[in-house]
Amino acid sequence: MIKIKNANLSDVSNLLEIENDTFVGGEKYNQDFFIYNLKGNDFAKTLILFEDDCAISYLIYWITFDSATIISLATKKDFQQKGYATLLLNEMLKDLKNSNVETVTLEVRKSNIKAIKLYEKHGFVFCNTKKNYYENPCEDALYYVKGV
Repeated sequence: MIKIKNANLSDVSNLLEIENDTFVGGEKYNQDFFIYNLKGNDFAKTLILFEDDCAISYLIYWITFDSATIISLATKKDFQQKGYATLLLNEMLKDLKNSNVETVTLEVRKSNIKAIKLYEKHGFVFCNTKKNYYENPCEDALYYVKGV
């Protein structure tokens, strides 16, 4: 059974598990990042998806006034391309509509073809390239926007 909920501090270990399974090498978010978004950032919302009590995927986004930004979307490797990220995106979009948000933006690594296809499938439109946006390894980010 699939369950999506707002994450809380008791979910930090699950969030870290998803993060470490999804991103090998390069930059990864750490425990402090997740705690900050759960406890110290009033603009942040963190959704976590479970299937049969197993943490599969998470989505962090920030709402500031009438716009939102996707900070991170991660799904464990063995569960990618099975619709879990879509479920989280749809849940976020419902929340954004209820919060009177007009647009949502994101940055994605230029090499992350799976994520780019996912975002474009959901109506995100490429706007700009941010040169050398990512470190470790250095890479351009593609900037996308979508109306809510």
